[in-house]
Amino acid sequence: PGIPWFGPFASLMLKTSLFPGYDVRAADTTYRRLYVSGQTEDVSLLAQERLDLTDYFAPTQLRQSAGVFADIFDRKLIKLQTRTGVGAWEIFGRDGFVLADDGATPEVEVKQIEDSVQLGWELNAVAEGTWKEYVTYKLKANLMYPFVHNTDTELEGMDLMNIETELLVGFKLSEWASLDYSLKLAKVPFVSEEWQIQNGLMLTLTANIVE
Repeated sequence: PGIPWFGPFASLMLKTSLFPGYDVRAADTTYRRLYVSGQTEDVSLLAQERLDLTDYFAPTQLRQSAGVFADIFDRKLIKLQTRTGVGAWEIFGRDGFVLADDGATPEVEVKQIEDSVQLGWELNAVAEGTWKEYVTYKLKANLMYPFVHNTDTELEGMDLMNIETELLVGFKLSEWASLDYSLKLAKVPFVSEEWQIQNGLMLTLTANIVE
C-alpha cells in the first residue's frame, strides 16, 4: 500500500474476429491453398468472386500474463503505464487461412493458420493524456517474445517477436459528441509474417439518460 504505483498483476484475454474474412480480386485469379499438412490445392475464381479465408470468431487467441506493473508518470498531459512479465499465448486457427503470396509465382498463396502455443517474455506500455480539454490521445504497445513454442517454423531471432501497436486520437466536438481516429499495426508471426494495418474513424455520441 505504501507504493501504489508498483506491484504485481495477472491478466487473461480472449481476442478474435467477429466476422468472416475473405479475399476478392478485380481480375480472374488462381489461389493456392497451403495446408499445414504440406498438401496444396489450387482454386480458380472469376473476377469479383471471393475466396473465403476465415469463419466467424477465427482465429481465436487466448493470452495469459503475470508479472509486475509500474505507473511511471501520472500527469494530465501524459500518463505512462507499463507491465512486464511472463506471457502465454494460444492461437487456434479453426481451419482459417491468411494471405501469404509469393510474388515469384502466378498463383496467390493462402496459408492455413496453424494452432500454436507460445511462452515467453511480454511487455505492455500505455501512454495517454489530454491536451487543452478537447484533444485526447492514447498510444499502446504490446511486445511478446516466445522462448518456447510448438510450431515448426524457420523463423528465428527477432522475427519471432509478436508486435501490436495502436494510436487513438480523440477530438471533442461538443459536450455530447467526439470524433475519434484509430490506427493499428500488428505483426503476429505464427498467424501472418506480414504487417497488418487497420484504420478507423468514429463519431461518438453520448447522452445522459439520468442526471
